[in-house]
Amino acid sequence: MKHNIKSQSGFTLVEVLVSTVILSLGLLGLAGMQTTSMRYNQDAYLRSQAVAVANDIIDRMRTNQDGVIAGNYDVIDSRNDVPADQGCAAAPCTAIQIANQDIREWTDHFQDVYALGAAYTPTLPNGAFGTVTNNAGTFSVVISWTEMATRHTDAGNPATKTFTITMVL
Repeated sequence: MKHNIKSQSGFTLVEVLVSTVILSLGLLGLAGMQTTSMRYNQDAYLRSQAVAVANDIIDRMRTNQDGVIAGNYDVIDSRNDVPADQGCAAAPCTAIQIANQDIREWTDHFQDVYALGAAYTPTLPNGAFGTVTNNAGTFSVVISWTEMATRHTDAGNPATKTFTITMVL
């Protein structure tokens, strides 16, 4: 049986169509992987920011042991009233004043303490808050924030994330 070589040359339109469909599916897969990667990257960024914020208040407490002993760090909630500026940059402060200034500066991670308005950028997304509690000498620092549409929730529903660290001073 003889085959006609002229009729067998080149690609058919069906072959081109199949190749285009396969290429399109591959590109859609790449786009999905990129989106997932960006979401996980944002999750990791916010968690590292929460760790840094928690370590900030811990370092402040370690520096002001007299304030810790006096109970000035026993109950802190960044959603409560913020202490006034203690003026510690201009003059020496007592342990209580240092604790109040520490709380004020730590709260600035969550809300616009210095009234910067549009120039203010919180360390964590709006609605984030931090707490410090003392239970018989064991301090717990809890940082909570809200993320939108994570892999564990329905699309568009917020998910609350929490980072907790405990320590003894």
